[in-house]
Amino acid sequence: MTTPLTIDESYAIMNAYLTRRINQKPEPPQSHIVTMYYDNYERSCGDGFYPHMTQHTGLDTNTEIVFQKILRGHKNQDGILVPDLVWRQITNGCINGLDGDSGNVLLKHLNRFEPADKCLQIILSSNNTQIHPK
Repeated sequence: MTTPLTIDESYAIMNAYLTRRINQKPEPPQSHIVTMYYDNYERSCGDGFYPHMTQHTGLDTNTEIVFQKILRGHKNQDGILVPDLVWRQITNGCINGLDGDSGNVLLKHLNRFEPADKCLQIILSSNNTQIHPK
């Protein structure tokens, strides 16, 4: 038969648990919703879907796109399959590419809550094509 904990032992266990919970750093989000801007005509009748992070002349439509962290494998220079985390578009039609500095701006935005040593470096479109860096 087990003996019940004393009040002091109960408080010590609760205090240790709460201290550990308070001192834990929150996990960065696993996905982000990003508002992006694009030229609707070019998307439907032209070159394709090339959204930007900022609105400027010629970008007449905006949309919210969800990017999520996923684990994928790739072969290193020695041909060994290694896992890595990447950002992947999971909603709103396949992005064909990111023009100008859109890729750098988007990557910085997606990584804004990541610890400096854990920032993801690759963005994939919804069909798993690497859109940044190109």
